[in-house]
Amino acid sequence: MIVSTNSSGLCNRIKSLMSTMKLAEYYNTEAKVLWHSRKGVINCNFSDLFENFDLEINQIPNGANCYNLWRFAVTPDDKIPNNFFRGGVRHINKNQIFDGFSHTSVDGRNIDLEFDRIPQETINSYLKHLHKLKIKKDILYKVDEFSNTFDDNTVSVQIRSWVDDTSKQKYFNIDDFCLVMDNFKDSNFYVTADTPEIIEILKNKYGDRILYRKTLVELGDRDSKDGIVDAMIDLLLLSRNKTLIGTYISTFTELAWWFSDCKSKVIIP
Repeated sequence: MIVSTNSSGLCNRIKSLMSTMKLAEYYNTEAKVLWHSRKGVINCNFSDLFENFDLEINQIPNGANCYNLWRFAVTPDDKIPNNFFRGGVRHINKNQIFDGFSHTSVDGRNIDLEFDRIPQETINSYLKHLHKLKIKKDILYKVDEFSNTFDDNTVSVQIRSWVDDTSKQKYFNIDDFCLVMDNFKDSNFYVTADTPEIIEILKNKYGDRILYRKTLVELGDRDSKDGIVDAMIDLLLLSRNKTLIGTYISTFTELAWWFSDCKSKVIIP
């Protein structure tokens, strides 16, 4: 048995679980998840988001192995060459690369944040496990309901300004997002952000072309079940459009792309 035990944010936990499922298949064993709610990080239960009740356990059995990394696991049969990881895809500020990544493999065989650089065979090996996750029906209903406001020209925009992480704030500039958005003159934009100020800036610039969902709690709230459910809804909505403008080194952007079945065109300012 391999148990996913990651205790950080929503997307890192989902990545850890996907990795655990992939590793369990490779080693011919079963995958489980130990999901502790954690105040200030993700204050909700696994069952608040997913209906895979058979995956969850309350304690780690004797003899089980654990996987707690935020990084996707790469197995020996994955055709990932040494030094594949480049610090994540970036399309505008290509020379400004984050150097604080944790758990980087010595051989550089990491695929995180590399999007369509990842070989299709490896993508497929992960998608089949992602498809096994059964998201709660009430969450999917809200996603379907709001996505009716989208059309073929809607562009998804995920903005994280890193208000909670000063080490990453230098990699964010709202003007870079606007520079990309300005190229989509006939589009409206579905926007998620970590602060209401970001939404207001974009509304002032683009007017009613900005689509956003009024949430039950304050944007960025991780201290309530409603806040995490809202995040899950936003994550899935971001995946519903053909183009995704995302935040550099954000696993929220990364998971939105995976939930699109890796079909969204990703642009990272």
